Amino acid sequence: SYFSMIGLPQAEEALALGYAEGGHRAAARHLGDTLATLRSVRHVPPETIAWSYLIAGENSLALDWLERGFEERDTWMPFLSADPMYDPLREDPRFQDLLRRMNLPQ
Repeated sequence: SYFSMIGLPQAEEALALGYAEGGHRAAARHLGDTLATLRSVRHVPPETIAWSYLIAGENSLALDWLERGFEERDTWMPFLSADPMYDPLREDPRFQDLLRRMNLPQ
């Protein structure tokens, strides 16, 4: 799988555990938690963690990680305003503020 190919078998295990426990959203939540933990030993972009939490329906956690992405200058952050993946956050004041601080269209 993708995660094994990039050297993150723990992420693959987290997905399998999440699917077994509660389906797609649980798998995404487990993935986000695992990727956040793995940051202590290797680079995992904050936007990737935010994406996992967003799929899980954990908008507040997704925004927390997008804030970290902004602080760390994550290379994926400039795409936030155009990526439909982030549509569930469009009306959130925190997301709008983040786009404003990045000088991106709201």
